[in-house]
Amino acid sequence: MGHGDHWRCIFPELENGIGAALEWVSQGTVLGQREYLSLAVPGGDAGASVSVIAWPKTGLHANYVIVRDKRTGKAYLHSAFPAVGGGCRHRIRIDSVHEVSYSLEARISGVLGDAAVTFFDPLYSLNRGRYNP
Repeated sequence: MGHGDHWRCIFPELENGIGAALEWVSQGTVLGQREYLSLAVPGGDAGASVSVIAWPKTGLHANYVIVRDKRTGKAYLHSAFPAVGGGCRHRIRIDSVHEVSYSLEARISGVLGDAAVTFFDPLYSLNRGRYNP
């Protein structure tokens, strides 16, 4: 699953800014954490905790998905992307969920009013139980 060039909306000259965004993770706030007993961790055993960290917590910010192997305690940055901390809520009929990236990310398709839509939930690793076709 490709996300496109999502960081260029914040850093038009990406090579001059992405390093700073990666440093922000240490300043972030944990938005949520989930335990996955059967999540296969790259280079490790099954079982991991997944945390989503945001910095800053409100407005336009960066979200970081951190995965920690339950057995070894080793952690890695799974994904990082820009996000917005507010917005409107809409009711959508979910038609399909296409999980990728160790089931921590997904394309979610459905119908909103008369329009077919597909979107990416930046908090999917925390919200995955909410999406039922």
